[in-house]
Amino acid sequence: MEIKEEKLFSLLDKIKKDELIEYLKMSFYEMDDVQRRGVFGEMYGDKLRKDRKPVDLYSEIENFHKKSVKGDYFAPFMINSKNFMDVPPETDEWFSEVSYYLDESSRLVEKEKYDLAINCFDLLFDLIDHMENGEDIIFADEYGTWMIVCKFSYTESYIKSLAKVKDPETYVEKVIPLLRRDSQESLSDKIYDKIKKNSTKEQLIRVEQEIKTREIRIK
Repeated sequence: MEIKEEKLFSLLDKIKKDELIEYLKMSFYEMDDVQRRGVFGEMYGDKLRKDRKPVDLYSEIENFHKKSVKGDYFAPFMINSKNFMDVPPETDEWFSEVSYYLDESSRLVEKEKYDLAINCFDLLFDLIDHMENGEDIIFADEYGTWMIVCKFSYTESYIKSLAKVKDPETYVEKVIPLLRRDSQESLSDKIYDKIKKNSTKEQLIRVEQEIKTREIRIK
């Protein structure tokens, strides 16, 4: 039986709240994890944010980091010509979690909780480094940072927080890896532009000195 969208929505508009909730529950149990996150993820995340103290976010990310390094999201399988494009649910979940926590860390920057945001970003960037180095964090035939989907520019949020609280020497130490990665990825993230936008004059001078010394491509 073909179920037509317009007719179904018309029926749903007329049923009682309790009955509608039962249909939602049934739908939830029929969905896989990817579909659940797609339908309910934003609402669920909003509720978690309201109930969570900012400092608790770091604890959550720290736990996620430990689980990732331990291999909880690593689900290898024998790759062949038929399944090489398959992505294990654990891998999809890992990228969903990374994306969510990067956005939550960016929200800390909006609230001017710069030091806490930096601590959160540092853990997440460490995991991204593990992933890009091919370590046993997640598994798929092809994967990369292109699978991270965020509402905020998390690199700019990180740069902004660093610029607010770090001395020029520490600032340079933190942003150089971002510049290096961007130079290897065809400058797709425009890290240098973000640095110019958010740095103090002294920070920018030090960054440009290091760019010249290390011969990092910025354009």
